[in-house]
Amino acid sequence: MSQPTASSVDLRVECLTELERVLELGEPWDRLLRAVGYASAAQSFEYAVAGWQSMPAVRETRLAVIAVWRGQTLECVWPLYVRRDGWKMVAYHLGSSSNEEYAGPLIHSDNPAEVFDLALMRAKSLSDMLKVFNVSEASPAYRQLCASPTFRHRGHARSPVVRVKGVADMDTWLATKSRSFRQGLRADRRRLGALGDVRFVRMAGPVDGPACVDWIFEQKRRWLKGHARHPSWINEAQGRVFFTSLASEPAHDVIGVGDVLVHALKAGDITLAASICLMSADKVEFYVMAVNPEYGAYSPGSLLTQDCLDLAIQRGVDFDFRITGDAYKMRWIDGYDHYEGFWIACTAKGYVALMIDKIRIGIRAFRAANGPKLKAMLRKLRS
Repeated sequence: MSQPTASSVDLRVECLTELERVLELGEPWDRLLRAVGYASAAQSFEYAVAGWQSMPAVRETRLAVIAVWRGQTLECVWPLYVRRDGWKMVAYHLGSSSNEEYAGPLIHSDNPAEVFDLALMRAKSLSDMLKVFNVSEASPAYRQLCASPTFRHRGHARSPVVRVKGVADMDTWLATKSRSFRQGLRADRRRLGALGDVRFVRMAGPVDGPACVDWIFEQKRRWLKGHARHPSWINEAQGRVFFTSLASEPAHDVIGVGDVLVHALKAGDITLAASICLMSADKVEFYVMAVNPEYGAYSPGSLLTQDCLDLAIQRGVDFDFRITGDAYKMRWIDGYDHYEGFWIACTAKGYVALMIDKIRIGIRAFRAANGPKLKAMLRKLRS
């Protein structure tokens, strides 16, 4: 914990449990988002409000947005909600329900440690367990959570990234790739041209936005039926309602931090592929993509990826494939960003729950590391 300073007397922390109070935070929250260099769109005011408004009406679920003020200045906001999970109460990031967002509190302060300590103390009072997903190494919260003596589980994640910040244009970046990579993209685009005028289209507003989000979720759900090994947030209604709400807003003339961007790759009236990206302070986050299976042979996913990457180049930021290591991403990337998730026990009940979770995680890790070897040994014994 940080030592109190003379300025600590100016700090006050509050937990907003009613949407009307949260809506009053819009302007100072937006100022804070623009001031924080590591901010993700998933930490924005609009994202949090959409998260709460799209959440199913479930018993024992409550809003809990933490704000830390220094005088009249908002120095920290932490969008959370609390829900019952079996026999315990758990606090989560307020968003799409995927738990894949870059989360944690937004902090902009001359003394972030004391601000975070106040926010964490209030967050730990909300529930039996606090789950903080994918905290950026650039965040002051990352350093404080790593140093915290509380009983917790830490999970490391890395996100494949294309480093294009400062690159002049797409041709300049393509010149750094192999000849076969460049030729493949050009050939795919020529082949698609035979279907009609190939366009990269922003899908926003009350008609185009929701229609495109519905298309993405429908395609992803069909794909998951044959590929998913675990339950996915794509199959839950909340994520679809959440992104439909954000995509319903008209497109701004200028793309800004916090915007949720829905795009489609079209040939004539045919949707070949579509994506949802998050516009963050230092990157474009490639959140989810779906491909029309009837046109998979034309590689529309690669061309949509190129167009979204070009958007990042135009914005002067990096392009983030997010925290899954799908094989197709490896052709594009040149580095990784690192994140940590923290599950923190806040009560005796939370301590027991976290112990059980740690045992389960250990068993899964053991199976992943040793399962193939054990199966091979069993086959030999049987033979």
